[in-house]
Amino acid sequence: LSVLFKAPKASVSILSIPMLLGLLTVSTIVINIIYQIFSLIGLEPKIPDFTPPTQQSAFIIYSLLMTVCAAFFEEFFCRGLIMHSLRKYGDSVALVVSSVVFALMHQNLVQGLNAFVLGLFIGYFVLRTGSLWTGIILHFTNNALSVVLTLISTNFPQEQAIIISLGLNFLFILFGILAFVVFKVWDKNAFKLINRESTLGVSMKIRICFSSVGMLVTIAYLLFKVITSFQIL
Repeated sequence: LSVLFKAPKASVSILSIPMLLGLLTVSTIVINIIYQIFSLIGLEPKIPDFTPPTQQSAFIIYSLLMTVCAAFFEEFFCRGLIMHSLRKYGDSVALVVSSVVFALMHQNLVQGLNAFVLGLFIGYFVLRTGSLWTGIILHFTNNALSVVLTLISTNFPQEQAIIISLGLNFLFILFGILAFVVFKVWDKNAFKLINRESTLGVSMKIRICFSSVGMLVTIAYLLFKVITSFQIL
């Protein structure tokens, strides 16, 4: 796995950051709509409370755990160990399976849906740059943004917090679109997988990926946690 920690191509990694921010903004809007739909039928997906502590020393520790530590260890596990080991079955299989596992790890629907989209995006750019550092940087950006937005919502009056959030969302979408266009024009292979397929058929790939008892037990447990994360209104 040491090869995954080589320095990524700077231009691709830099362009991926505004694209990520734009994607997260759109993904959050869609997930909020899904959340409201579930609320209308009397179900409410539980969301963990990530309100940062007010004490300065505790906040610093909290921020490091949420950003640096989470980004490194989750990327090493999902994009390093899982995705890298599955590339022999084709990059499409490696990308989707690692994203599903990443989504289920969050053990609730709201975070899980966002994590699946995030996993596909981060996974692609890890494959594209050949470096796990790209994934760590993007994961860190996502988590750091979450901490910042939480701070805004808890430290500003509601109206000001909404205005700031809307302004940031507009900028994220704008620069995300610009970065996407630049990337598509600059790279004719943008968003194409390098090792898209292997010699194995789709059914064989699925059978191999999920033939491990440990994998099946883990996925069954995580699915159970996601399902039981709902509460009846």
